[in-house]
Amino acid sequence: MVGIYNRRIFVVVVLVCLVICSPLQVWAGSSSHSSSTPLVSLAGIEKTLADYKGKKVVVHFFATWCHPCQEEMPYIVSFSNQLKENGAVFVPIHLTKMDSDLGQLQSFLTHYEADFDPWLDEKGEMMQQYHVVGIPTTLFIDENGVVEQRMNGMLPQHEAESYIESIKKKS
Repeated sequence: MVGIYNRRIFVVVVLVCLVICSPLQVWAGSSSHSSSTPLVSLAGIEKTLADYKGKKVVVHFFATWCHPCQEEMPYIVSFSNQLKENGAVFVPIHLTKMDSDLGQLQSFLTHYEADFDPWLDEKGEMMQQYHVVGIPTTLFIDENGVVEQRMNGMLPQHEAESYIESIKKKS
């Protein structure tokens, strides 16, 4: 009886990992607009995505316990710096509703030498609004607040590099 229960748990865990870790790419289209839902950052600053209308924005959902998030974080830190250098905005959203230890979040950021100030999704509002079912998830939002592209799972480096090149050409 215990063996059957353990196998079922194993199958569920494997399926969840496949959903979270798969690099499925979905194009969002013009019906997805940036949010005016206010969130408070780790530094205590209230922010909304609507504040960045007129700028290219990359939103990245993550949690400290997420292994793919940990694996890609060194690259995400570099990517966030490249975005800033090229006039785009990087918005890291920490899924605080599912990962509430802010001390652990600060340690995580220090470990990866991340100098960004993550927004805290304490109620899961942004997660729900953007239908985030697995992490990491990355959204590419245009100057009009429209989600142009969505990456479920780890952000492939070639996609990030291609995005950087596309915003360099427009500058």
